Parts: sequence; structure tokens; C-alpha cells
Amino acid sequence: MKIACVGDRQSLLGMGLAGVKRLIIVEEGKDAGERIRELASADEYGLVLITSNVYRQAEETVRELEATKPLPVFLEIPEMKLLAGVKEVE
Repeated sequence: MKIACVGDRQSLLGMGLAGVKRLIIVEEGKDAGERIRELASADEYGLVLITSNVYRQAEETVRELEATKPLPVFLEIPEMKLLAGVKEVE
């Protein structure tokens, strides 16, 4: 099974560097839902990571897909701009 990631350009840059091969950049909510449906219909993906900003836009689609199919598993991850404000604690 493969991993895919859906989100904004800045957040996906880091995922690409981490080794995720299938990166889908989306800018609008309608496009996000369509792209997530495409990934779910391809049986090769076991995990789809979705940045929080895109997840909020496509949450209804994700919930619908989760109710009808066991795979892929959808996981919301923080977007890059949220991580930029995190400071390391010593």
C-alpha cells in the first residue's frame, strides 16, 4: 500500500522531502474533495494524509468515504504555517 498527501504547496514540500511520492496540491475546497475521491477510488493507497486547512474544506467528503470503505485511512495533519509558530522547548 502507498501513502499520498493532499494539501497546500508549502506543507507538501516537507512531505516530499520525507519520502511521500504522491503529493496533490490543492488550493480550493471543491478541488480537494474531487482529488480525495480519486485517491480513494485507486486501490493502491492505504493512507491519505490531508493538511488541516484542506481537511476542513473536504471534511464531508472524507466522512462519506470513511463510512463506505475501510481503505484508505484518512489522517489530518497540521499545515506548515501552524507548525511555523511552534517553538522548541528545552
